[in-house]
Amino acid sequence: MNAYAVAIALAATAGMGQAQSFHADIPKAWDDAEVARFEMPLAQRDRSPRYMSAAEYYALKVRPIYRSYPMYAPGQEPAGYIEYLKQKEPEIIFDPLKLRTKEDWIKAGKQVF
Repeated sequence: MNAYAVAIALAATAGMGQAQSFHADIPKAWDDAEVARFEMPLAQRDRSPRYMSAAEYYALKVRPIYRSYPMYAPGQEPAGYIEYLKQKEPEIIFDPLKLRTKEDWIKAGKQVF
């Protein structure tokens, strides 16, 4: 067994028993230069829309995402459905601080989207 194979084997066994940490690579969503190119300015520049800057966008408060439930046409919902929903507390289903692995992020993405 050569030294390279030994190093790989040691690295593989060192990670066993430890939870793999995952860092989500979240792309930048708001770019001032791209937003400026988004549309042509109007003939009257003072009438053209003004978009927020990237600094303003990233300073926005992150809104929580709550669990949603099926909606039924009036009179078509299961018996006791509305009363059941009234008794439930709102449940936040997306909390990035609780997502540790890639699988956690995938599951959260399925719930949200």
